[in-house]
Amino acid sequence: GDIEGARKDRALLTQMVPGESSYWIDLALHDVESGKNSSALVSISKALALEPQNADLEAYAEHLSPGSTPRPEDAWVLSPPHMTDEQHNALYAEEDYFYLLDQKVTRVFPSGLKTTFVQQVLKVRTDVGAASLRTISVGYTPDSQQVKVKQARVVKADGSVRETWQTYEQSLSEPWYNLYYDYVAAVIVLPEISAGDVVEIQYTIEQTTGTNILGDYFGDIIFVQDEAPKALAQFSLVYPPDRTIHVRHPTLPHEHVQTTNAEGHTVQTWSFQKLDSVP
Repeated sequence: GDIEGARKDRALLTQMVPGESSYWIDLALHDVESGKNSSALVSISKALALEPQNADLEAYAEHLSPGSTPRPEDAWVLSPPHMTDEQHNALYAEEDYFYLLDQKVTRVFPSGLKTTFVQQVLKVRTDVGAASLRTISVGYTPDSQQVKVKQARVVKADGSVRETWQTYEQSLSEPWYNLYYDYVAAVIVLPEISAGDVVEIQYTIEQTTGTNILGDYFGDIIFVQDEAPKALAQFSLVYPPDRTIHVRHPTLPHEHVQTTNAEGHTVQTWSFQKLDSVP
């Protein structure tokens, strides 16, 4: 067949309707079959710009060229505030563990769909705290979301680092009450934890549906406090500049900053220090 002619036809479609991601994907697949992976990656990048929540497309780009797909969450990773043992003891003497850092970044796409990046750094103070953090559960809806664990590690008191973990899925249904949910938990199992260790996890919750059943609507609720106190909590919302976001600001003392990132998106950030635990 006329391979070059077929490519020209596909390329013409991307020029005629540049906002249709399927045409870019079709062109990319044609280039892959022709052994032109570098050209295919250009087309995949165009498609990803139109469908940034398409996890399968992102995975395919990573398959074609590992490490080539930029991960926005890499730029969001924070270093937790430095605290001495004396400060730990003064502030959290009665706690089994506490958050050095609890960060959540939610990126809103033009469709109203979202991706959320979570980074949590926890200081273990007691054996009870160590047992509590041996497994960490992340709730999500498997029909429309997926959880990707980016990092799960334990920094031991002697400075050594353990970066092995396992995950499994656990149903949250309660059949003994005849209650069944679509909601499940991705359970992260960490290596042995002891008092004095620091636990850090990073993961994303990504919406995998191609369309928003509510049009382009976006809404979210953020719970600021937790059952453990937090030295620093930070929550960010990243969204297109032409979208209006209505926010009910928290009543707790906090710092609020609004900026524009390199992509021209609006970024609102709320920061809280020394948050108490709640029952």
